[in-house]
Amino acid sequence: MPKKEKKISVSLSFPEYKLEALALALEEKGVSLEEELEQYLAKLYQKKVSADVRKFLAGKYKEYEQTTLVNTSQAAEREPEDQVFDPQP
Repeated sequence: MPKKEKKISVSLSFPEYKLEALALALEEKGVSLEEELEQYLAKLYQKKVSADVRKFLAGKYKEYEQTTLVNTSQAAEREPEDQVFDPQP
């Protein structure tokens, strides 16, 4: 039986003035910092965790979509390693 996805909180250190400026800039675009970080972590997961491991985990957790796995693994293969994530299209 598949397990239910459990979410955790992540804590990190970052200069307060930079965080405030970033939050204001994102707010102007109608996006929250949390949303941006969640999107970045999802892309980082797809890029750094092998397709085999993602498939294995998919068998344990419900919230997995096969099409996302295929599309993002193909995109990650084409994306250079040193490219900086830009959440804005």
